[in-house]
Amino acid sequence: LLEGNSSPVSINQKPYRGSWAIIPANEGSFHVVNQVMLEDYLKGVVPAESPASWPLESLKAQAIAARTYAIANWEKRKEMGFDLTADQSDQVYRGMLIEDAATNQAVESTRNSILVYQNRPINALFFASSGGHTDSAKEVWGMDLPYIQGVPDVDQAAPHYHWQKTFSEADIRQALKKMNIDIGTIQHIQPIQWTAFTRVQ
Repeated sequence: LLEGNSSPVSINQKPYRGSWAIIPANEGSFHVVNQVMLEDYLKGVVPAESPASWPLESLKAQAIAARTYAIANWEKRKEMGFDLTADQSDQVYRGMLIEDAATNQAVESTRNSILVYQNRPINALFFASSGGHTDSAKEVWGMDLPYIQGVPDVDQAAPHYHWQKTFSEADIRQALKKMNIDIGTIQHIQPIQWTAFTRVQ
């Protein structure tokens, strides 16, 4: 995220604010980087993360969370030559194509507002669905962050509240092999530890 102008530029017929930089990556590939001012960047994030039809106060909350995340994770991908990815690895960013008057208003009306703890921007993580309850940062990452604690959620109507994923034994063995773990034939899978809110740990 860099300071730049607001004139739109396009890639694959999709308009973006700011300018572009092409930088080399590994094995003869390259990264195409959108250099854009923070507030313009957020105009392409908020409608990608929250439907523009949602209430304005909800969109303002999303704008503040997204702004805080961007600031707290500035230069997170520095070794790759940019700050943040444009997908769920950081936060979804789709440029001007999805901008909406409501989400732009949410960004503009919360300008310079961020979430802080002990005078530092928090790592403002957000998600589509928690499955009814969040877990604490300590249980998930082993870091005791007072602002990320297990709390009830009201997301039972979310489209991903219930989901299912099936893996074959070969899938599991291959995934473990990539981590240099070879366990041979899988005979049984048994959860051995649970979080306080009944997730397998």
